[in-house]
Amino acid sequence: MAVSVVGAAAALGSIAGCYNPVLQDGAPCNTTAECPGTQTCQGNVCVSAGAVPDSTLPDAASDASSIEPDTGPCQSFSTLFDTCALTFTSALEIATVATYNTDTRTLVSESGSEPFPLDPTISVDVTTGETIVNALVLTGFAMRPNASLRVTGSKPLALIVDGAVSIQGVLDLHSDDRVAGAGARSENLCGDAAGRAGPTRGAGVGAPGGGGGALGGRGGDGQNSDTSVNPGEGGRGGRVQTGPLDFLGGCRGGRGGSQANTGGDGGAGGAGGGAVYVAARESLEVTDLIYAGGAGGAGGTVTGGGGGGGGSGGMIFLEAGGTLDIRGTVAANGGGGGGGAGSSGMARRGEDGRTSGVAAVGGTASAPNAGAGGMGSSRDDIEGGSPGVRAPTAGGGGGGGAGFVVFLASTVNVVGVVSPPPTPLR
Repeated sequence: MAVSVVGAAAALGSIAGCYNPVLQDGAPCNTTAECPGTQTCQGNVCVSAGAVPDSTLPDAASDASSIEPDTGPCQSFSTLFDTCALTFTSALEIATVATYNTDTRTLVSESGSEPFPLDPTISVDVTTGETIVNALVLTGFAMRPNASLRVTGSKPLALIVDGAVSIQGVLDLHSDDRVAGAGARSENLCGDAAGRAGPTRGAGVGAPGGGGGALGGRGGDGQNSDTSVNPGEGGRGGRVQTGPLDFLGGCRGGRGGSQANTGGDGGAGGAGGGAVYVAARESLEVTDLIYAGGAGGAGGTVTGGGGGGGGSGGMIFLEAGGTLDIRGTVAANGGGGGGGAGSSGMARRGEDGRTSGVAAVGGTASAPNAGAGGMGSSRDDIEGGSPGVRAPTAGGGGGGGAGFVVFLASTVNVVGVVSPPPTPLR
């Protein structure tokens, strides 16, 4: 199956083609209200209309000896959520290229088949701190080699798994110039962590770049004209958080300044990276990629538009009751700032945060009289994004700061790439 949900409550065929969801009997219950669809609760088991409960399943009324003994109070295996309040019925496997939206709660395969809404017993909204998170509550989660899952939407994603997690494909929550990763925050929600916009300038003054967004690393400042006759302040870079105080996505870079006299527009700031939390009661392995990089800032337009600031990286939080094994890449790097626009040519957008430990490159300027964008922040420069380049006509946008990576497990093995380096949970 390309994408499948398998468990006591539901079985779904591949969403890459035609599918016919079938409810399977056997989920444990106390009342009919706990059963999916039209099933009813008979003998503490959900069964379809007209069906008889399987004699091999536990029946509190007729076979009390088959009930497992009480092992004591439930203990949550998640730091952020009370897993004892959740019901785990199904496992999820991704074996193709697919997308998931945390707002609509729908999975779609690369074949363009109809979106498949996940059962409300699997996809639930939960709260941690002040953040509303879309959680997939599962008995197991696996991504097969060459599979990818692109996750978008306004809410961060949580995978809460009462079992083992294996990510052999690409779990993608990065932002680019088309769409933001799940949970990337708006300027209003980021406050001082968002990059500031460069101001509009009049005749004879070069327009400055916008500041880069911040999260774990500060945002680089947008740069102004380098003339001492008409100095102009660029957009300030976002201010770094001192630690992962909450489960949050990355912050946007500021728009570049515009040149009112010539009509040059500032480039848009890049969106911050998304946020993902994975909690496994058992082991958690990553052999390919989890990615929550910020988007690069856009280049300004001629003549005189400043470059946009790069978006910060997002947040990747991995927690395991067993071994946490990182043999692939975990990256939440900042995006590069956009280039400023001179009197001719085209200014380029900065690179999106890379899937490695190398910093994203800022966008090139359109002409020698404009400045390039600053580099994004990664493990190579964890302090923050670099400032844009000063130039007479238009300044470059600042690079986005890196996000946060948090590992929490009794045993953590890392032989892959982690950028930025893991930060202790406060």
